[in-house]
Amino acid sequence: MVRLMSQPETPMPDSAALAPRSPRRVAGRRAGQREDLVARLRDLAGNDPAGSGILKEVLQNADDAGATWVRFTLDLRRHRADDIPDERMGALFGPALLVESDQTFTDADLENIQRIGAAGKIDDVGKTGRFGLGFNTVYSITDYPSFATRDLIMTFDPFFDAVALKEQGEDPVINWPLEALWSEGADWPRAFGLAEGVTMLPTTTYRLPLRTVEQTGPTRIGRTAVSPDDVRSILLSLGEWGERLVLFLRSDLHVEARVVDDQGEGVLAQVSTVNVDDVRAARVTVLPQPGTSAEDILRTLASDPEKSKRWDGSKTR
Repeated sequence: MVRLMSQPETPMPDSAALAPRSPRRVAGRRAGQREDLVARLRDLAGNDPAGSGILKEVLQNADDAGATWVRFTLDLRRHRADDIPDERMGALFGPALLVESDQTFTDADLENIQRIGAAGKIDDVGKTGRFGLGFNTVYSITDYPSFATRDLIMTFDPFFDAVALKEQGEDPVINWPLEALWSEGADWPRAFGLAEGVTMLPTTTYRLPLRTVEQTGPTRIGRTAVSPDDVRSILLSLGEWGERLVLFLRSDLHVEARVVDDQGEGVLAQVSTVNVDDVRAARVTVLPQPGTSAEDILRTLASDPEKSKRWDGSKTR
């Protein structure tokens, strides 16, 4: 006869005995894989010194967002800074490069670009959407990039000395609703050239205050200042490569570079598509994959004569 052997009876453990025990450990200091923001930006700026790369990256981002025109403006004026949202930000009202385009940020864009600017949270391209690390080329000329889009202005402050407060646990990215700024801090939206009192924008405007001598040094992002003449030379280079690049962008049809001072304004360079319908039709067959960098597009044009020939009949000026 076969019989099942019973196990000897054992008492059931109480609930305290079932609870997981915390491991014994000696408290240590936090040492996770967080990246020093200023050091990382300094490295990026060093790898991409002030040059035409900033124009190409901004053009690429605007094109990916569906912009049909982009305007670069070297603003030489010193704007009034009496009514500002933070008394520490006076240095942001001097000469600057402004970049305006006819597209606005999506909710995802706003979330992703804040991720790029957050302390210790510089992510890879896959997590920052159409911006990727390309946005950080702006730090080759500025320490405090800002932009106005939709109903807000956002300002990046990696040093926590212009708009952000590190001791209060803030990230170095601050945004203000336009409605609030017009009530308390109206000189800030005026520095972007926004229409008085506007609270919803159909465009996006970057304001990149040029790095001053006081903002340079071994602990800063850049070791040399960026002069208006430096930026003027960058904008003039648009006339050398702009035509080729605009033809191979997905939506941009008009790009302009200009300068403005207290006496008036003038055009430095301009690339405009004349036969819009022909160019749009040709783009369908030869465009690169979405997200292709501007530098890659120009390299392709230089190395592939056959692709360039397909543009016979397509014109820019």
